[in-house]
Amino acid sequence: MSRIGVPIPMRLFKPKIEELILHDEFPYNLSSRIQKDLSKINFDFENCDLEEYIDGLIPVALFQAGGDWEHPVVFCLYWDGKQLRGYIPKDGNVYNEKEKCAYGSEEDDSNCLPAEQFEKLKFDYDKIRADIANRIKIKL
Repeated sequence: MSRIGVPIPMRLFKPKIEELILHDEFPYNLSSRIQKDLSKINFDFENCDLEEYIDGLIPVALFQAGGDWEHPVVFCLYWDGKQLRGYIPKDGNVYNEKEKCAYGSEEDDSNCLPAEQFEKLKFDYDKIRADIANRIKIKL
């Protein structure tokens, strides 16, 4: 199912993100809507960093987040016309699809990656950007 985003100029979108991330409680101050959007994959927000803004009709802010024991997960925030929403791209992202969690937070040890593979995990940002563009549809 597609997500719906509403066109917004970057000059109006960026302050919404900055207001959120400059708050002392970030990232634990995310709205319940964003938390629900991001709950599809289990990961920790201990280390949460804004990676980049992607400008376009629907601008997005890309973040990486994960606990010290986890490989981070990439997620994005975008504007749906009323509120910020979250989305975790599948393509190009790195997480345990079987357990729907960040690598390092598996409940079943048989689903964990060997340490030498864990160290080699890398994001493919071209695929992440394409996934976001394909999934978040423009509502005019």
